[in-house]
Amino acid sequence: MPDGRDCMEVFRDYAYYYNTFYQDIDYRTEAGQFDILLKKYGDRNIKTILNFGCGTGKHDIELSRLRYECSGIDMSPAMIEIVRENSRKENVSIRFSVADIRKYVSVKKYEAVMALFMYGMDQEY
Repeated sequence: MPDGRDCMEVFRDYAYYYNTFYQDIDYRTEAGQFDILLKKYGDRNIKTILNFGCGTGKHDIELSRLRYECSGIDMSPAMIEIVRENSRKENVSIRFSVADIRKYVSVKKYEAVMALFMYGMDQEY
């Protein structure tokens, strides 16, 4: 089992290749599908979404275009640097922070939470 430093080094390197690895994902369509699910199974007035493992923020950016107020967390500082730049380029206002979801305690209440790429989080790092 890698120690925390080794894991974070992998995440740092992964952050710079993340958009290339996932370039074929249609984030706009996926955000639209999430919107449909929220409206079908949730309260139709859902406006705030917390994204666990936000990566480079592509889902958050698309959801903000659908008028959701998004916040994203990721355990990788490099991912958060990239997502902040992406949101500036796309001219959207989204709150992003570095946090480990296994220990995260929100001071804000959210109406919905998403965790689309949360594999391997049952491991101790």
